[in-house]
Amino acid sequence: MKKVCALLIFVGLCAAAFISSPTATSQGRNDKLRKNKNKIENNYIVVLDDQWVGEKGKFSISPYIAAEMSAMHKGQLKHVFQHAINGFAVEMTPEEAEALSNDYRVEYVEEDGVVTADVTQNNPPWGLDRIDQRNRPLSATYTYNFTGSGVRAYVIDTGIRTTHTQFGGRASNVFDAFGGNGADCNGHGTHVSGTIGGSTYGVAKSALLRGVRVLDCNGSGSTSGCSVLHRWYHEGDCIHELPQCVESGGRGGFGGCPEHVGAGTDGPGAGQELSGGAGPGQGLPRRARPLRRAAGPG
Repeated sequence: MKKVCALLIFVGLCAAAFISSPTATSQGRNDKLRKNKNKIENNYIVVLDDQWVGEKGKFSISPYIAAEMSAMHKGQLKHVFQHAINGFAVEMTPEEAEALSNDYRVEYVEEDGVVTADVTQNNPPWGLDRIDQRNRPLSATYTYNFTGSGVRAYVIDTGIRTTHTQFGGRASNVFDAFGGNGADCNGHGTHVSGTIGGSTYGVAKSALLRGVRVLDCNGSGSTSGCSVLHRWYHEGDCIHELPQCVESGGRGGFGGCPEHVGAGTDGPGAGQELSGGAGPGQGLPRRARPLRRAAGPG
């Protein structure tokens, strides 16, 4: 009898300890629910764990998981993401969002937030005035809420005049197919760089500009230069930090480059594209788009 009483007391103490202390699942759930100081009430962004739901892209199962989870937690599905991330946007109560965050397939749940345009350039160049609004007349302002800070823009062109006052020390040359220092002796690469990140004329005014010189002082290059560029590209730092890299081909495209160079079949980043300019019908084969591109004037 004494043994039975002792056993019951022990079980009772264990139960009390379990109830009074946070469980591993609740701790994990709270860690996976992220706050936003400018939150939109009852709106959440759910990021799924690729380890459980598979790869991102055209064949992602994110839409099916989003529909299932939204219905299970009584949420209203608003958007589904399957390319940049696997996930979805949903409207639901805070309690349901917290419960959803505990699902093993969820990497984290973040409160959706308000984004405002808080920087305005008055009397900008015509091009900037035109890109921040759909309808005319033009407003004589360029309003933006991102500056490109932390992003490296690789300008595949004639190099960059890094000393230009528009760049404020943010520009450097990192590759020269002709064996030089990448300095621009043509002017086009510097012009494109100014359009990307110049302090007055640029779209992303804090971006880091990186000159990739494949065209000479006359604006010409070679097929072999394309191959050398491809090898540098796949062995360089940009390939290892794709989310933070942008590439821009400022001329009308490198139409003479062989297909294997564009497809990336002989480098560590096989299958990834290195694009030329934006001219119609030119440039390299459009097989994969790992980078966000800023197409310079062609």
